[in-house]
Amino acid sequence: MDTSKEKIRHILQFFFDKGENASQAAENVNSVYGPDTVTANHAQFWFRRFRSGNFDVKDAPRSGRPIVENVDKIPDLAPSDYHLFLSMANDFAGEKFVSREACENRFYRCIFDLNRIILTILNKAFNFMQK
Repeated sequence: MDTSKEKIRHILQFFFDKGENASQAAENVNSVYGPDTVTANHAQFWFRRFRSGNFDVKDAPRSGRPIVENVDKIPDLAPSDYHLFLSMANDFAGEKFVSREACENRFYRCIFDLNRIILTILNKAFNFMQK
């Protein structure tokens, strides 16, 4: 059954208004929408918010990377650079980065290596054509 987070929050608010406790509300929601739809701890979190007077059940806006809205252009990029991305994926496999800067440094090193390989191939092709 399709259940959005906001819908579950509205249902929890209904049970809060009805006077049930968070554990009972979680049991009722899970019996209707399936097990693990909402945990008792999550229901308690929302009940605490309702008790404090905050009845806003919508997701709060978050900072961070925006969602890509222009999805039409993404498929155009991937097929043309498939081998580049595949080799980069293989280079990065299994690495864990402690910071964004470390990831960027590794990325630039990978690009530098690819440029060196491309220049070597171009030099060989140029020398071959000169013969």
